[in-house]
Amino acid sequence: MKNAVKKAAKNPAEKGEIFLRRYGKMGRPQDLNSAIQLLREALQLSPPDAPERPMLFHRLAFGLSVLYERTGELATLEEAIQAYRQALNLTDPDAPARPTLFTDLSARLRDLYHRT
Repeated sequence: MKNAVKKAAKNPAEKGEIFLRRYGKMGRPQDLNSAIQLLREALQLSPPDAPERPMLFHRLAFGLSVLYERTGELATLEEAIQAYRQALNLTDPDAPARPTLFTDLSARLRDLYHRT
């Protein structure tokens, strides 16, 4: 399956998306971990003003949220919240994705509230 990922994706963001989808289908923790690692790498490689950064932060936050639900690790939850906030800060106020980002962020903040 690794060869399929290499052939299908040309950059870390695309590869990360493939691993996220595969995790959703197969539930393999290593796919989720790979997706998160690749999305982090994609963010490091993208310029600060790159138009794909809000979506990269959103996808990273989603992956971290799933990981938090699996592990219950507070640091993972906090990183997911930070990534959702970054996605919101970079998303145009009129963008159709904003309501989803607010909903997802509020769910993670609720998780944090219940932890404290």
